[in-house]
Amino acid sequence: MIPKTGLYLLSSLLTLTLCYAGVQVYNTHYAEDAPAKKNISTQNVQNAQNAFVQCGGTFTDLGGVDNPYEANSDTTYTFCPDVAGDVVTVTFTFVDMETATGGEVQAGCYDFLSIYSGSDTSAPLQETACGELDGDGGTPSVPESLLQAGDFFISDAADGCLTFVFSSDGSVQGEGWVADITCGPPPQCAQPTDLSSSNVTQDAADLTWTSDETSFDIEWGPAGFTPGTGTTVSGVGNPYSLSGLSASTAYDFYVCALCDDGAGGTISSDCTGPQTFTTADAPPACGGFFIDSGGLDGGYEASADETVTICPDVPGEVVTVTFTFVDIETSTAEGVQDGCWDFLSIYSGSDTSSPLQQTACGELDGDGSTPSVATSLLQAGDFFTSQSPDGCLTFTFSSDGSAQKEGWAADITCAPPADCPPPSGLMASNIGGSSAELSWASAETTFNIEYDTTGFTPGMGTMVNGVSNPYTLTGLMPETSYEYYVCAVCDDGAGGTIVSNCTGPQTFTTDVACPAPTDLAVANETETSADLSWTSVESNFDIEWGEAGFTPGMGTAVSGASNPFTLTGLTAATAYEYYVCAVCDDGMGGQIKSECTGPFSFATAVPPPMCGGPFIDSGGLDGGYDESANETVTICPDVPGDVVTVTFTFVDIETSNGEGVQDGCWDFLSIYSGSDTSSPLQQTACGELDGDGSTPSVATSLLQAGDFFTSQSPDGCLTFTFSSDGSAQKEGWAADITCAPPADCPPPSGLMASNIGGSSAELSWASAETTFNIEYDTTGFTPGMGTMVNGVSNPYTLTGLMPETSYEYYVCAVCDDGAGGTIVSNCTGPQTFTTDVACPAPTDLAVANETETSADLSWTSVESNFDIEWGEAGFTPGMGTAVSGASNPFTLTGLTAATAYEYYVCAVCDDGMGGQIKSECTGPLSFATAIPAPTCSNGVFVDNGGSAADYASSSSDSITICPEVAGDVVTVTFNFVDMETGGTDDGDCYDFLSIYNGSGTIDTLQAFACGELDGDGGTPSVPESLLQAGDSFTSTAADGCLTFTFSSDSSVQGEGWEATVSCAPPAGVPGCTDATACNYDAAATMDDNSCVFATGCDVCDGNGGVTDNPEPGDTCDDGDATTVDDVIQADCSCAGMTAPGCTNATACNFDAAATVDDGSCVFATGCDVCDGNGGVTDNPEPGDTCDDGDATTVDDVIQADCSCAGMTAPGCTNATACNFDAAATVDDGSCVFATGCDVCDGNGGVTDNPEPGDTCDDGDATTVDDVIQADCSCAGMTAPGCTNATACNFDAAATVDDGSCVFATGCDTCAADGTVVDNPEVGDACDDGNPATTGDVITECGVCGGVVIGCTDASACNYNPDATQDDGSCEFTSCAGCTDATACNYDANATIDDSSCVFATGCDVCDGNGGVTDNPETGDTCDDGDATTVGDMIQADCSCAGTTVPGCTDATACNYDPAATADDGSCVFATGCDTCAANGTVMDNPEVGESCDDGSDNTENDMIQSDCICAGTPIQGMGCMDATACNYDPTATIDDGTCTFPGDICNDNNPFTVNDALQTDCSCEGIDDGSGVPTVGEWGLIILALILLNLGVLYIRQTEMKIEKA
Repeated sequence: MIPKTGLYLLSSLLTLTLCYAGVQVYNTHYAEDAPAKKNISTQNVQNAQNAFVQCGGTFTDLGGVDNPYEANSDTTYTFCPDVAGDVVTVTFTFVDMETATGGEVQAGCYDFLSIYSGSDTSAPLQETACGELDGDGGTPSVPESLLQAGDFFISDAADGCLTFVFSSDGSVQGEGWVADITCGPPPQCAQPTDLSSSNVTQDAADLTWTSDETSFDIEWGPAGFTPGTGTTVSGVGNPYSLSGLSASTAYDFYVCALCDDGAGGTISSDCTGPQTFTTADAPPACGGFFIDSGGLDGGYEASADETVTICPDVPGEVVTVTFTFVDIETSTAEGVQDGCWDFLSIYSGSDTSSPLQQTACGELDGDGSTPSVATSLLQAGDFFTSQSPDGCLTFTFSSDGSAQKEGWAADITCAPPADCPPPSGLMASNIGGSSAELSWASAETTFNIEYDTTGFTPGMGTMVNGVSNPYTLTGLMPETSYEYYVCAVCDDGAGGTIVSNCTGPQTFTTDVACPAPTDLAVANETETSADLSWTSVESNFDIEWGEAGFTPGMGTAVSGASNPFTLTGLTAATAYEYYVCAVCDDGMGGQIKSECTGPFSFATAVPPPMCGGPFIDSGGLDGGYDESANETVTICPDVPGDVVTVTFTFVDIETSNGEGVQDGCWDFLSIYSGSDTSSPLQQTACGELDGDGSTPSVATSLLQAGDFFTSQSPDGCLTFTFSSDGSAQKEGWAADITCAPPADCPPPSGLMASNIGGSSAELSWASAETTFNIEYDTTGFTPGMGTMVNGVSNPYTLTGLMPETSYEYYVCAVCDDGAGGTIVSNCTGPQTFTTDVACPAPTDLAVANETETSADLSWTSVESNFDIEWGEAGFTPGMGTAVSGASNPFTLTGLTAATAYEYYVCAVCDDGMGGQIKSECTGPLSFATAIPAPTCSNGVFVDNGGSAADYASSSSDSITICPEVAGDVVTVTFNFVDMETGGTDDGDCYDFLSIYNGSGTIDTLQAFACGELDGDGGTPSVPESLLQAGDSFTSTAADGCLTFTFSSDSSVQGEGWEATVSCAPPAGVPGCTDATACNYDAAATMDDNSCVFATGCDVCDGNGGVTDNPEPGDTCDDGDATTVDDVIQADCSCAGMTAPGCTNATACNFDAAATVDDGSCVFATGCDVCDGNGGVTDNPEPGDTCDDGDATTVDDVIQADCSCAGMTAPGCTNATACNFDAAATVDDGSCVFATGCDVCDGNGGVTDNPEPGDTCDDGDATTVDDVIQADCSCAGMTAPGCTNATACNFDAAATVDDGSCVFATGCDTCAADGTVVDNPEVGDACDDGNPATTGDVITECGVCGGVVIGCTDASACNYNPDATQDDGSCEFTSCAGCTDATACNYDANATIDDSSCVFATGCDVCDGNGGVTDNPETGDTCDDGDATTVGDMIQADCSCAGTTVPGCTDATACNYDPAATADDGSCVFATGCDTCAANGTVMDNPEVGESCDDGSDNTENDMIQSDCICAGTPIQGMGCMDATACNYDPTATIDDGTCTFPGDICNDNNPFTVNDALQTDCSCEGIDDGSGVPTVGEWGLIILALILLNLGVLYIRQTEMKIEKA
């Protein structure tokens, strides 16, 4: 490892090397970085705005290849060819710019590129473009704006340039774009662009593109075909209609332009493409497909409500739809319907009134989510066959507004109905460990099932024949995968049966042998009960419960419980847990038990706080309190005269280490001694984690477990208010409530320790008493064995403690016994605290009121005596100036202006044994004295930050320095310079000095200057602006003054400058003394050969230089538009010659440069126009034939206005109409069409034929109900069946009885499906569903009855009016009670009075719980709630009233009387430094500024300070008087004992030395510990790194790589 010094040396050398190389290292992207999202090579990518990108480079957004583009961009890029005559082509390889489906910023885009063909935005706009995710994402609402990978743009401007402007809004930023830039000669035949397709049907599509050519070749084929293998169409126009396509198929096409080669032939452009489109889906029909509305390559629509009916083409056949792909959104809850969010409903018939076969959904071809209703699952392979006579299936599809899936695809087949159609929609549900319910869809009623473990060979499995649907398989193995097949058993029409093909396999897996219950829950918790519930398919359970944390096996067991189960006999406000186990049938007549699930925890309800109960926050035992709470709870004793005590057992209320909401608490309890919040406040309290967490910043607010509060109110009540803020809710509190007569001497409460030092602590508590005994010792001492302090007041400061030691203390109140003596209360405690370190070091050092010679020092400390050491910044501790016995704050004097200083401070503490110890010293804290105005006398000129700090930002200072002696001149010489260089104005300086020659800024500017790091840092690009150490400026003004103005921006601040000011008489003034020179200086006294002169046509420029003008023969402009070839004449004037040509601006060959018309003008007449090259284009004249481009006109000719127009031919233009007119050019609305079964009559009219459903005659005597079919043919049906109307299967539509009638006899009934239901007959045994009856039998068809046993005595509590046989169970106690409605314990449910009624008399009242509250009677003492009264007693009307006691009621007054109830104006107060005496009077103490004695021999001028403490100032002249000492002070007159000598310990501030000591020269040095010197190996690493770095720098220079500032 390289040590710190090695690393420092290495970093310094690296910095110097980089500076030498001219490399600025910023956050850059290197070409060899692996490209991220855009997957391209990053070579030659330039990302800066308007950066030059060479032909053959790459064009990206400002985010580069790794990042999205910026928000709110407005960036312009122009690319021009390297070679004149070439043109730029930009081809996009990646595109992701935010599109819009509406509300766009421009042309369907939120963010967009505008592409101009030329070198700026005044050039023609080619396109506004955007597109998401390389064309696969969002498509702009304006299709022409879509930009995709593969799109390209070629300049058609004369300069060959392309200009791109990128604009983005402030929201979503895409990944941007990547494009290749190529340059070359303009193509002889330009490629088409903007390929697109429209009007796409099942078999055709219109193809379009952009091109100036008129003839094109197209190659097309299935999507992904290889160019050269597709179908080619040559010489087509634009647009082109492609036909002969297949439905639901994706196609690609390419387009190549055919251009005139200039030699009578054609050449072909490069081909553009592929462009992809997909043909429309064919309507679902036999042999076709049934696909969702999104087609093969899209998802279905949101909020869909679609209906599709599929009928067979051939009457008598039936439709079967077999799904090959399914992805329809399911739900694990109820969803919209049957466990589906989106769903297909399948009806067997031609509309939705037909029978519903299934509601279905399923995700990801059956591999994704399963709907919560298992019968709704639709998967690939599932099929549906119509059971309707018309053979049709109807599908409705509904989707919600979210999460659209890919949809479905299905094959449609049509065939005659099977003699016995197989079942469909196989499902397994209610799967247990040994059973599963199987179901399927079929119109039949009898089925055979074959099943076995997954993978069995059909025919080798277990057969179950003649079952119904659904069917429950039993006797299965747990945790085993099974599969099954189902075959329908059909009537063969000849008295026998046939079996259908079998459907399957359908797979399911059994559960564990006895699955454990899940989802344990608890509801309806009361003080004594709770409802338990869980999830399980079983019905028998064992429960074990107990208090939270009980050991399983040790709780209370409940066997044979049901679900849910109500647990009773619980205790209020108690935490419980329970476990539950399922009891399952083992399949062999026995039972097995599952694993037990739990524990699940809950708590019983908290009763209202009362004597003997708990007091708990609103969250109860197992929850935190509410946020933003504002709650009030009053607890009063049950027995008059008792008082309430609340003892906290758990506390977790949010504290604050700042002010909090109140008294160092964010959330807090306020405890009042009385029945409301007008009662005296005992404490505001909070505390985290049972007192072990955070402590509130106000120590007296701390609430901990063990703290208690006892009412001091006559009514014995305590009132609690709780407030919480909106954040960080804690667990709250729990407390015990006890009620008892008040103690003769109540113990203190709320013990606290604060202001804890190393040897002392202030103890406080809450009590109405004034005298107390304290016992204390180290933590864990035995009460009675500690140190006693008797007769103290509250608070009390313990002294003489050991530092860093844990103590605890007890406090006992000393009360008046009423007989002239005292009694001592029970003692409260222990309360624990830990003393601080022996002498804690001061903190928060600060400096204020800095002048040129003084500064006020201050710090934070509980001590009052301090030692200070100070000196100039960087001084070595021990070598500075020491001040002993200093107070806080302390004013340091005798300082030097504009100087940086540091100081250290150490606390001097009492060691508890009559001596002193010193703390660690804190520091250094740096400060600087004020800066004096620069003068010749003080000779100092520094920036506004002084010598110790940087100058201020946004400075605008002006300083004028003038000599103090008339005739002298000021010279300012800079010793140090560091001002921020850079910028584009003002001499390339961000921060700068302007130096004026004189006493104001209107005088001559000598220099405009800046420079970084004393000239070694940044150098301004304007060399004249560089200011460095050693530069000087001398006034040449008459007043000898120099004026400096300083300006700084708001960013980087430098260290500024330091300069020396001197004044002296002026020296001789050098300059040009020749009055004919351009730079003649009238002030110069000696010529310095600097004169310059104007010669030839040159002239002086007025600023001491020469303006270089053109000489005779040089070209010029004489300003005369009629001349050409202007040149400078011999007299230095400019003149030219005239230019002949056509000067008529309306002529085709008008010459703007001509100055004289030469008669050569030519003009366009009639419909002719100028050709743009000075000639005339001969156009057709009025009456000539032409083509107006309108297919609806004929006989087109040139009109008088030179336009081309023809005439229209009205008629029917629709080729499918019966009266189509091929000669018509404009449709006149006369078309007529054949619809339904109608046909054209051949004469332009329609023959009206019968429509499907109309009656007809098919000519077959064996059919009935002949009607027109869907194919317009006529057909009927035979109708065999049961024609007996009394039969269960009577068929009203049957025309021939086929002997199939069946009849119901006895109690049997007909079923809805035409079969006979075998019902029990009269006398058969049955179950009437009433558990109270026995001997149930059928008494009449459909009626089951038995004997009811119960209590038949109408006067009994349990009388049963339905009972027919008395069982001796009558009882007469449960309904007995008090029936008097005026009694306190009146029971509205009681029907038998048991003489238990109790009544309230006198002032007593009913307590609401059936008892009587014994209230005080007239004359008894009470509390009327009025703090201004005493002697309160019960009045005749049972109210409470008392009398007032006058006195001083202000608790801040010296004579405050706590017994007074009404203030009589007698209060007296202590002001200033006065204090209250024990007798209630004011003690007159000395006031601030009065003299006193602080008890120190080292101070003088002692006086009362602002804090009323006596202190003096240190006596001047104290110091080390030993001339041999290192810190000898020759000015000292009193030796203060601080002398240090060679050999004394010191600190040289070098972390790599040890045993630092003062040397013979008084310097502080230590012995090197070896940790700061690199080893030989480490030096080798350093040298190798430098060699590699310099090789890198050499490479950078050779490749001319520029790493610019970002």
